[in-house]
Amino acid sequence: MMPMRDAILRNFYPSGDFRARVLLDLMRARWLILWRWIILLAAIGLIMVDRVVLPGANRPAGVLVCAGLLGLANVVWIILHRQVPIPVAPAMPGPDILTSVAILTNAQMIVDLLLLTVMLRFTGGVENPLVVFYLFHVVLAAQLLRSLNAMVQGAAALVLYSTVVVGEWAGWLTPHYSFLPTVAGLRLHEDGASVLAAIGALAVAISGCLLSMMRISFHLDAQERTLEQTHRHLTASYQAIQKMQAQRARFTWTAAHQLKSPIAVIQTLAALVRDGVATGGQIHDVAERIIRRCASGIEQVSELLTLARIEQNTPDRHVSAQTNVETILLKLHVRFAEPALAKGVTLSAPVVERSSFIDPCERKSAERDAIDAAQGELYAPCPHPSLRVAVDDRDLEDCLGNVLDNALKYTPAGGAVTVSIVPNARDIDVRIADTGIGIAEESYAELFEPFRRGQTALKAGVPGSGLGLAIVKEVFDQAGGRVAVQSKVSEGTTIVLSLPRAKECA
Repeated sequence: MMPMRDAILRNFYPSGDFRARVLLDLMRARWLILWRWIILLAAIGLIMVDRVVLPGANRPAGVLVCAGLLGLANVVWIILHRQVPIPVAPAMPGPDILTSVAILTNAQMIVDLLLLTVMLRFTGGVENPLVVFYLFHVVLAAQLLRSLNAMVQGAAALVLYSTVVVGEWAGWLTPHYSFLPTVAGLRLHEDGASVLAAIGALAVAISGCLLSMMRISFHLDAQERTLEQTHRHLTASYQAIQKMQAQRARFTWTAAHQLKSPIAVIQTLAALVRDGVATGGQIHDVAERIIRRCASGIEQVSELLTLARIEQNTPDRHVSAQTNVETILLKLHVRFAEPALAKGVTLSAPVVERSSFIDPCERKSAERDAIDAAQGELYAPCPHPSLRVAVDDRDLEDCLGNVLDNALKYTPAGGAVTVSIVPNARDIDVRIADTGIGIAEESYAELFEPFRRGQTALKAGVPGSGLGLAIVKEVFDQAGGRVAVQSKVSEGTTIVLSLPRAKECA
């Protein structure tokens, strides 16, 4: 029952934050209550003027009773208002408070329509031009609440008014009270055509107000949704800019710190030679240490320049790229073969794994070979299979080189690094697996951030700049590729690089 009740009540809620805020502001200001006091004072004033201007025309007691009920109802509304804890602007209340506000607003409108109907009954009925006040709550409900709420208010107004005028015409409600007691002879309440015309006029007026207000509400809601979406985008952009600024500041600080360390060590070692502290055979050892530190600094500067180059280039360079993955991996295999051998790590040549996917270039080549064989001709077929990807060749070499370098760096002697290529329908996967120290799961989140290194790497004391995987992520984000990491500490790591395929062979 509760979900059904909530679903029904949601049809009477304000349809957006803007409407809800306006309704809450009116509730805080007790705007409807204030208007009732004004109407009550105006009604009392008109009754007094009526007594002076038309001394012989006595209004029925029901008019005073209706005025008294309006004042009593206003006191009740004041008490109920105090029971609803409306938060101070600009805070938005929860659904419970909004439900209470919607129920209280609807209750006030219904009671106002009842009292207006009673007032019309004792002040002329169909002859009273004040029937236009029915439209006030219809417009208010259409603008502050939902369209269904406005329809309910309009239907209630039409039913109440029809009950009075039809009741007087049929003789159910007697006697009839004239709008102006001193003017006789109108007798509109006895004319069925006049009664139908009055009901029809009110129905048209209510329908016109509903259609107009609902159309305006529709456009207001659309504009509010657009503003909310724009606000969310601006907020997301602002947060992204803040994050980027924080990352840039951290990047600058870390880069300076990373470069300062080898330079400080080089300065210290050079001072040992200059001051004569290192002599004889020690000078050679100091020089070797200086060279290693210089190499470390140069490596960091090179990777910083690579990252800067990639970030400054536009992603458009990848769209028309035609880079053969196998060619790049064979080139890298030649480069890393000697370091792997020196460390005692087995580095396998890249292997193309067969899969259920049939390469379109391979299929086209086979079809063309069959036709050529039937015609007794021979043409050079397409590469078998096509392993071309839409990634800039220089960027791809940097990425795969960094991943291979990490695999060798973190794999101890006696381990192995294997490289495989798996062509798929939409991309080509490159799998680089090692049997190294692995990566702790808690380090996955920051693995691709600049100058961030896993805890296992830091504990093992393996040197590194922490920029390699940041370069990989930047290139793959630009090219539309994906990087997945599977790792277990002390068992090894597998990195899968999914590269977008290039266009098919002609």
